[in-house]
Amino acid sequence: MTLYARARACVDTGNLHKWLYSPKGTAMLWASPEFQQVCAIVPPVLSSESGGDNFSGDFEYTGTRDYTGYCAIPAAFRFRDSLPGNTALQREYGHHLAAWGGRYLAQRFGTRTMEPSSMTGWITNIELPMRDGEQMARIKAKLLSEHYTNVTFYSWAGKFWQRLSCPVYVGKEELETYADRTLALIAQDEEQLLAAPAAAPAEANRL
Repeated sequence: MTLYARARACVDTGNLHKWLYSPKGTAMLWASPEFQQVCAIVPPVLSSESGGDNFSGDFEYTGTRDYTGYCAIPAAFRFRDSLPGNTALQREYGHHLAAWGGRYLAQRFGTRTMEPSSMTGWITNIELPMRDGEQMARIKAKLLSEHYTNVTFYSWAGKFWQRLSCPVYVGKEELETYADRTLALIAQDEEQLLAAPAAAPAEANRL
């Protein structure tokens, strides 16, 4: 909370399964006391039985989901605390790996990162050397089916990008292997496109 106060943040949210290693589907929402008053004028989707002015109570229960993952959050905190180093060292590791990984992948791909390293936390975005969205979808599918690697590819401003997350269980070796496999799949895809027969002309053009 001290960090939020220093940043003068109004609201923050994040996926706990990515940064705290809790089960998927768990996330957090923090709002400053001032912002909670703003939210009070917007009724939640399904008000809980908390009654009265209870910001957390108004949003913690929807009645339509399994809350088992949230029961595991205390264990997730204990697991993170058991990792080498303290929380500050873990944040530093993720930041340096994301900054290095962005530069490394951009160099291997012959592209660039979206943001400067000064704006990099544990996540960075690297431009992909894809010819179009169809090729991007094929490479993403093959990375998953052939190498069991799930990546986030997306398009923005006419370019194709990858979001790279760097929690403590990711290392430089994984990023180097990922770059090798991605470039190999792109080269393979280009060869197949060149070898494919040209599309037959439209019937109208034959007349």
